[in-house]
Amino acid sequence: WQQGLLAEALDPMLHAVDLAPDDVDAINNLGAAVDDYGFHSNAERLYRRALSIDPEHVETLNNLGDHLCQRSRFEEARRHGAHPTLLRQP
Repeated sequence: WQQGLLAEALDPMLHAVDLAPDDVDAINNLGAAVDDYGFHSNAERLYRRALSIDPEHVETLNNLGDHLCQRSRFEEARRHGAHPTLLRQP
């Protein structure tokens, strides 16, 4: 992605989090977007921030579990309730 296109894509999500910093859905959505764009450490921080507000937010638990599995952090993913099919190690 070119820098301008990335900023254009993420700007509405950043604005939503700025307006409602405790909105778990907005934080999780931003985390998923930055994860898709390859900003993995930022995504993990956002997922964990969302879970600090709502530790049982299913979508965020799923996203964090998938994120951790993609990085071969299977035990940690299991603790976050990752789906068993994601935990199959290659």
